Amino acid sequence: MTTPYWTAGQGTLGAGASQDWWFTFGGNGDQGPLLIQAEPLDASGELDTVQIGESLNDNGFLTYWATATNNGSAPVKFQWRGGGF
Repeated sequence: MTTPYWTAGQGTLGAGASQDWWFTFGGNGDQGPLLIQAEPLDASGELDTVQIGESLNDNGFLTYWATATNNGSAPVKFQWRGGGF
């Protein structure tokens, strides 16, 4: 059974910190309409995905990017989750 979403990458984001991430999926990389968010893997994690974007490279590949911000008072482990139909 396939799911309507995918997960990619994992990281830890310190309290008050932000990180930018880029994703390329090979070929033209088109994943269709996307919703991407940083998904906390720790209880009480408080993350915001504050920016998302898409660009077309000179080689014809699509690259997606997103920025996550930790608004909590403790570091949070997370993964990226996205998808769209």
